[in-house]
Amino acid sequence: MTFAELQQELSEVLAESSTRTFTTTQRKRWINRGVVEVCRLTRCLRKEVTKNIVAGDNTYDLVADWSLTDFIEFAPEGIVVKDSAAEPSTRYTPLERRTVEWLDENVPGWRMTDTSLQSDSLQYYARLGKTVYIYPTPRATVIGGFRVTYHYYPVQGTTVGGLVNDSDVPFDGWPDLEPYHYLPVLYAGWRALLKAGVPKAQVVLQEFRAGIEEMKRDLRRLSDYEPQLRVFQYRAR
Repeated sequence: MTFAELQQELSEVLAESSTRTFTTTQRKRWINRGVVEVCRLTRCLRKEVTKNIVAGDNTYDLVADWSLTDFIEFAPEGIVVKDSAAEPSTRYTPLERRTVEWLDENVPGWRMTDTSLQSDSLQYYARLGKTVYIYPTPRATVIGGFRVTYHYYPVQGTTVGGLVNDSDVPFDGWPDLEPYHYLPVLYAGWRALLKAGVPKAQVVLQEFRAGIEEMKRDLRRLSDYEPQLRVFQYRAR
């Protein structure tokens, strides 16, 4: 479905509620938010990018340094590192993912960036908020040395969710995800009905949750981490 068709679908979901009229801007915002929530809950989109290894730098900001403004979570492939001595795209070694707590307990002095402690043989990465830590500190700069695979949500310009024009298609237009285009509509319907104080909101929410579980099963994206839907509270007016 296109963005225009999603908006029409939302009008049908809200048809039984005459309690409140919602603006086109609100409807578009909630549909886009629905796209983001579906991506966050199912990890349905992933991409691969390359980033530079910087000599002497063991911390990288996901946004400021790597420009990953659409980042949700690392995919299972995580971060692999190119051998600094290898020809382009010949040898990559996966880094082991750890937590900052694990590094604190098991790798004394891992935060230190002294030249004597730097190495070309990188071992671990850890994420805390927007910061990615690499151990040991890289000795050499390698252009495109990190290959990063991560789950993301669409962004177009300043629009989080990626739907701007009437002809835009959810989930970056991936055809395999077409059966789930109804889910952002249900999310938007829930938000609108909840804001209006309409009891039907809970029914729509249950439909959305059931759809998410079905999508996760279909995509076989189940993992140890089970994200939870953010629930908003509104005062009825």
